[in-house]
Amino acid sequence: MRAGRGRIIAAALVGGLVLAGCSALRVTYSQGPTIAYLWLDRQFDFDDRQEALAKQGLARWFAWHRREELPQIAALLSRAADEVTQDASAEQLCRWWDSLQPHVEAAVEHALPDAADVARIMGPEQLASMRKRQARGNEKFADEYLQRDPVKRRRAEIERAVERAERLYGRLGDAQRKAIEHEVDVTSFDAQRFNNERLRRQVELDQVLKRMQTQPAATHDAAITALRQYWQHVRHSPDEPYARYAAQLTRDNCAASARVHNATTSAQRATARERLREWASDLRGLAAAQ
Repeated sequence: MRAGRGRIIAAALVGGLVLAGCSALRVTYSQGPTIAYLWLDRQFDFDDRQEALAKQGLARWFAWHRREELPQIAALLSRAADEVTQDASAEQLCRWWDSLQPHVEAAVEHALPDAADVARIMGPEQLASMRKRQARGNEKFADEYLQRDPVKRRRAEIERAVERAERLYGRLGDAQRKAIEHEVDVTSFDAQRFNNERLRRQVELDQVLKRMQTQPAATHDAAITALRQYWQHVRHSPDEPYARYAAQLTRDNCAASARVHNATTSAQRATARERLREWASDLRGLAAAQ
């Protein structure tokens, strides 16, 4: 199992939140606009005008997300806490995964107008910075996922999966580790194929932003449309064989995640329930502190 695939009930929800699993969830989210800006600035190296627009847009986005989305996500986490002590099925986990998607779509859609404002005034310097960051990210991905030694690759995949599971369940025992090892050994996940899709997305984003530079008269609505289309290609690859592979992989990993979940002990599930309740409580507190 790896990031981006189906998850054990609440782990899917936590992954969708991005922030969950952090021991200082409230602090992290409260600093969200600053953290997000610093990440974006590392990617694009904004100038003063772009910096101002990006910071304003992030402040608006987080205010909306805190008000509109956090209560709903907290409710999902509470529901997951009620279910996590029971065995799970692949169908149940895929339904949980599907329940996250409207929140992802809403978050992206709400970000598009401000993202378009910034994208329309980016210049060659920002695209050059983005390409450099992508190149470094590609090197890191290769180091972590494309090791030539299959033994090292397998070991790294297992440790990542164990680390993710322990964020929810606490310390795993031999039975759970063996279950994870089995799923890693039989997974249909293809790191090279996924990397090829990553590279395709990078090229497409570069083309989208470059067109905005060469067509300065493009309207704000046209920029939103271009970014929305890019996002939809991230969600559903225009490479149909890859899109079919990704859809099947999600289904496969719902089943794999169910098997790992069902191998956990009652004590581990109780730990998961308490953590989910704590995260839900944190999100409700954040939503109330507007």
